[in-house]
Amino acid sequence: MQFKQVSADEFMKFEAKHPQGTFYQTKYQAEVLSERGAETGFVGVTNDDGTLIAAAMYSQRKLRVGYLFEVTAGPLMDYDDKALVSFFADQMTAYCKAKKGLLLRWLPREFVKQFADDGHVVKQMHENTVPDLKAAGFSYTPVTPVGDDGHFSKISLGYQFIKPLSDLTEETLRKSYRKPVKSALKKAPAYGVKLRQIGYDELGQFQKYTTATAKRRGFKDKPLDFYQKCYKTYGDNIKFIFAELNLPDFIREQQDTIRKIQENIGKEDAALVEYPDSKSHKTKKAQFEKQIAPHEKHIKIAEDLRAQYGDVAVPAGAMFIIQPQEIAYDFSFTNEDFKIFLAPYVIQDHMLTMGVQKHITNYNFYNVTGTFDGHDGVLRFKQGFDGSTFETVGVFERPVRPVLYKCITTLQHVLGRD
Repeated sequence: MQFKQVSADEFMKFEAKHPQGTFYQTKYQAEVLSERGAETGFVGVTNDDGTLIAAAMYSQRKLRVGYLFEVTAGPLMDYDDKALVSFFADQMTAYCKAKKGLLLRWLPREFVKQFADDGHVVKQMHENTVPDLKAAGFSYTPVTPVGDDGHFSKISLGYQFIKPLSDLTEETLRKSYRKPVKSALKKAPAYGVKLRQIGYDELGQFQKYTTATAKRRGFKDKPLDFYQKCYKTYGDNIKFIFAELNLPDFIREQQDTIRKIQENIGKEDAALVEYPDSKSHKTKKAQFEKQIAPHEKHIKIAEDLRAQYGDVAVPAGAMFIIQPQEIAYDFSFTNEDFKIFLAPYVIQDHMLTMGVQKHITNYNFYNVTGTFDGHDGVLRFKQGFDGSTFETVGVFERPVRPVLYKCITTLQHVLGRD
């Protein structure tokens, strides 16, 4: 085996066909990180025939002393090959040392547990990954569920909710959804939500909405330049979607529906003149009369929203990154004032359908808390589309300069800077 630096194009050819491939491990993500001030690079391992068998895109960040070299969602390799794991770890550590590294951190995209909806483990996987990485000189920090503060780890990949698409058609996709999602999508067309892929000049509006959602949920949003760099870098592989609602059109449609109901009531009244004792016509009239109230309620809600938001509102939106291996549901926003219009369901169904059409392997809803006590509303929403929660393997760190690293961490502990 041989360790070497690889070109971005060579790396991408490898990543595109690797089962662990993810947007985190692409030249596009490297460009986003580089444009935001990080140094990045690509390294890999070839076999005796010169074929690339493992690779990683890393970022390099300055610490007080030396550098942190981090591989997010990688390296991409067969973690069951203990010799390969050890060789890659040793060689990359030496590579980082030559670049004044202090610490090497790997966040492998290996899933070790699959959970049912109620939280019991239905499958354990890759049980040798942790001991083999420990044997390769790494310390290990396992993934833990999100605490009561609702803040996700800024380091680990945590828990992810994934729906496999490989065996689905457009018809069976809809059938695979759970009852609440099927019901929502059955109602949604009547609300008139339309989807639109937005342009670069609208990213400021997108970020305004994501910031409002982040504030409501108690976390920090990405800055505008992040979304802008993603848009430019990922090109056709990224989609920013707005779910829009034309409120005047919606109000007119509701009014038209009421008029049609009133016409039906009129027909029943006419029939009752001729047949005053008809239970059938009396029942039909009563049923039609009951149908009016929900539409009047929707008109009142829409008129109030129009007064606040204008004629065209944006109830929800999201950013997606498209890979051969998965569609990643990455950043999103929802306006709770428009909850009844079911826009998030329309967005997810649209992108899931696209995934099936493009023969993409998985649809990754990404972060969930890892708790199954019923309080995670985001998890319940995602479970409605059918899929499973997976636990990633955790965080692995290996000192590049062990003595110096030990001195620094000891000093930080003494000074209370852990």
